[in-house]
Amino acid sequence: MTTKGISEAELRQKMLEEILKKKGGGSTASSSPPPEPEPEAIVEPIVTESSSITLGSVVGMPWSIPIFPPFKPEDWNEKVRCNIPKKDPTYVYGDTYKRFATAMSLKMRTMLVGKPGSGKDKAAMQFCADFCIPYFRITGMRNVTPDMIIGHFSMEDGSMKWVPGDAEIVSRYGGMLVTSEPGALPPDTAFCLQSAWESPGYLTILDHPDPRDRMLPLHENTFLVMTSNVRGFGDDVDKYSATNVMDASFLNRVESMQHAEVMNASQQVEALAKKVPGIAVGTMNKMVQFGNLVSSGWDKGEIEASWSLRNLIAWGRMIHLHGNIADGFRDTFFDKLSDKEKGSVKGLWRDVGFKESL
Repeated sequence: MTTKGISEAELRQKMLEEILKKKGGGSTASSSPPPEPEPEAIVEPIVTESSSITLGSVVGMPWSIPIFPPFKPEDWNEKVRCNIPKKDPTYVYGDTYKRFATAMSLKMRTMLVGKPGSGKDKAAMQFCADFCIPYFRITGMRNVTPDMIIGHFSMEDGSMKWVPGDAEIVSRYGGMLVTSEPGALPPDTAFCLQSAWESPGYLTILDHPDPRDRMLPLHENTFLVMTSNVRGFGDDVDKYSATNVMDASFLNRVESMQHAEVMNASQQVEALAKKVPGIAVGTMNKMVQFGNLVSSGWDKGEIEASWSLRNLIAWGRMIHLHGNIADGFRDTFFDKLSDKEKGSVKGLWRDVGFKESL
């Protein structure tokens, strides 16, 4: 059956389309699959050049203190690059290093105070090794004059030439300047450094031939540190005869005053095992226990010779040489003592449980 040239099948399809159109159904749906949703945008973390890292990622400890990334040797001028120290693989990280690194991350003028052998200068040097920073150290002595650390004129090839000191080199090119026992420095020498401890600081070089450098601004990557057995107010424990009272205005420029703690017993054993491998653990525990008793005697004024990790390590090395614990101790510490002190130390020796006789 056809209508005006349209077949019956075509007519039915046309009628169906008319009905769907009136109902709002539109045309028949296609069988093609629905389009896939647009993928969500992936947000990448933004990392800037000034971003910090965690201290633990550098020193291998579970410390999450934010700190700047390590420098690279090429970041430094060739005049200071050779002063970047090497890492000590036997170094034992502790609270002193952690607090010191925190202050250094803020470039704070820092003073580390602690007993002899508490690791003050070692912490500063290890930090420089870990973060690739040139390290310079000035030792405070009564005969240290400004020209020794600031700079001086020298005759060369018939003419006068200016020779910069360590303080000028660090101030000009960056790095860490550690002043050990600043209380022993003469006042005029300390005065030259005092202006550098201001913020922003500059180094006073009164004799410099170029007037523009007589007030030398510090390089942006200059780290200033002092290490001392006392806090700068003189020898308040009556054990350091070379110590002077530091200028109050100089001490006021110290932004972070930190006490360097002596390692606990387990850390001392760890350090001894790294420095002198091969000593039985039981023997090392006794050595550390005994050393702590000797150190306590020094604190109380009963023993004049101070005790530190240095003595412990030297004792361990001598044990390897002699093959005997008592002989090793005798050659490294015992013979420093007076007869009265030797009697007291022999008592401590027996209390710890050493079988060998001193």
